[in-house]
Amino acid sequence: MCGIYAKIESSKVVAREIFPVSHRGPDFFDSRDFIIGDSRLTLAHWRLAIIDLKNESNQPFESTDTGSWIVFNGEIYNYRELRTLISGNFRTKSDTEVLLAAYDKWGVECLKYLRGMFSFIIFDQKKNQLFVARDRFGIKPLYFKSSETSLEVASEIKQLLVMNPQINLTRARDYLFFGAQDHSGETLFQGIQQVRGGQYMLVDCKTPTTPSLRTWYKLQESSGYDGSYEDAQEKFRETFFQSVSLHLQADVPLGFSLSGGLDSTSILCTSGLVSDSSNNPPLSFNATFGDVGLNESALACLAAEKANSLLSFVSPNPQLLEKIMNLTFYHDEPIPNASIISQDAVYKAASDAGIKVMLVGQGGDEVLGGYEDFAYPYIAHLLRQGSFSAALKESLLFKRLCSFSLLGAFKRFFITTAPTRPFLSLYHTFLSSKNSWADSAFFFKDLPFINPWQDFAQRFPLGTFRDQSEFMIQTSSLPKLLHWEDRTSMAHSIESRIPFLDHELVEFCLSLPPSFKFQGGVTKRILRSALCDLLPARVVGRLQKTAFAAPEEKWLRSNGQTLREECIAGARFLPHVFSLRGVELLINNFLSGGSYDPVIWRIFTFSIWVRVFGCR
Repeated sequence: MCGIYAKIESSKVVAREIFPVSHRGPDFFDSRDFIIGDSRLTLAHWRLAIIDLKNESNQPFESTDTGSWIVFNGEIYNYRELRTLISGNFRTKSDTEVLLAAYDKWGVECLKYLRGMFSFIIFDQKKNQLFVARDRFGIKPLYFKSSETSLEVASEIKQLLVMNPQINLTRARDYLFFGAQDHSGETLFQGIQQVRGGQYMLVDCKTPTTPSLRTWYKLQESSGYDGSYEDAQEKFRETFFQSVSLHLQADVPLGFSLSGGLDSTSILCTSGLVSDSSNNPPLSFNATFGDVGLNESALACLAAEKANSLLSFVSPNPQLLEKIMNLTFYHDEPIPNASIISQDAVYKAASDAGIKVMLVGQGGDEVLGGYEDFAYPYIAHLLRQGSFSAALKESLLFKRLCSFSLLGAFKRFFITTAPTRPFLSLYHTFLSSKNSWADSAFFFKDLPFINPWQDFAQRFPLGTFRDQSEFMIQTSSLPKLLHWEDRTSMAHSIESRIPFLDHELVEFCLSLPPSFKFQGGVTKRILRSALCDLLPARVVGRLQKTAFAAPEEKWLRSNGQTLREECIAGARFLPHVFSLRGVELLINNFLSGGSYDPVIWRIFTFSIWVRVFGCR
């Protein structure tokens, strides 16, 4: 994993100093300038060496056959297979050279051959063209800023910022009201966009006008899996084993993030069967708290014992303001919940232990139906089939395990599908009475589009089980989790890898009938049954889900003065966003023993974000 950057501008303009992101690539930095007519192209790369550690693999990297250049962030897991397929003379053992050779052979079509996580910029000197692309699910970040005369592309937003950047108020509202992040091509910074997962763009270096984004990958609707459940178990096991094996390729020390949950435990326990590395016990890391509801250390211990792993525990107890300011710098956007502080502690412990690569369990819930949200489309699926007794039975089973309710189902349906302005106005009236901390003009801006999740109803009118997975993978859940994962790991110069997001595994899982993943009050059913012989019985049998969480409310109450000062300062600085009186009442009520609302955390972290980046 690395940091990349490119800029096209007039050669007459004095080049601005490149903003360093050495945390993404502490091992080597280099840049190259190219004059193309009246334009100057700059390519820059910060390297975190993972595969083929020799200097010959440093970037920017040139093809000696075609003169093309590349800066690349990520891993191509099938690079050995592609190397054989492409043939030719390779001067390194790196996946970087294989990726560039794939472009030289197939052009833009090379994307469909890649199995991995990546964002890259290729300069084709013959065409005087940039080819900019991001992996299927957006595991690796990629941002851009354009004008009529220039274009910048980078791994992180901070590389593209100028003094006192302007806030994108629409995205700010999405974050403050709904906790939404990375659900759009826009960012919280006005004028800075992201290349979404599965997108690419081609840019003429002589005339770098506003680039046109094109889609190269979509989750295609398939006819569905028609085999038996037993055959599906075997296929899942085979594909999952292959994915984990591919994700273990590294020439540096590798470890595991182990929450104690089903997904991270599955990766750790599988790794011992598919690894061809030395017999040294794998290292794993867990964040633990005294709070009983958040403590999964006992399950993590069982998983580590089963996998013969050396498990290290960390207990985050941060200086809250200092920690959030530090993380905000690395994340570029507000820290949406305290779980990122736990995640940060895990990566710091791994870095201190010399780890350079970590395997993590992100993606399993979205792909396999691990959230309680999947109960709603599953019950609807049964009702559409006319299986009323089965729908009632499943409703009762899920109600015992989570907060599922028919009333909640109706409320969720109403919010995401309310089609007319009168209904939306009623919804707005309810929300604005609940959120008196917000300036009313800010709240009612762009009235018809106030709910960012309304897109779900427009794209997926039936709201099926697969629809729910696709929406979470592409929009509502996974993109922000991947953002957090990348920035937190890279703050400690560690590459995080996500075996559940191998595209062959994802496509297979989405083809399965809902009952293979979600039945009898059991989530992720096929994962539990396919790997039950490898995992601790308590992990397999544990049905209630605990997120990778932290004692958010407790930390805020114990930092009450800081909370009050930051929130009120933010309200005073941004009167067009906040109602000062409303923010004061909200915070004072909470610190006087009132109930906790997650919006308090969002106001707190948004105010810190504004201060860290000097936003206006």
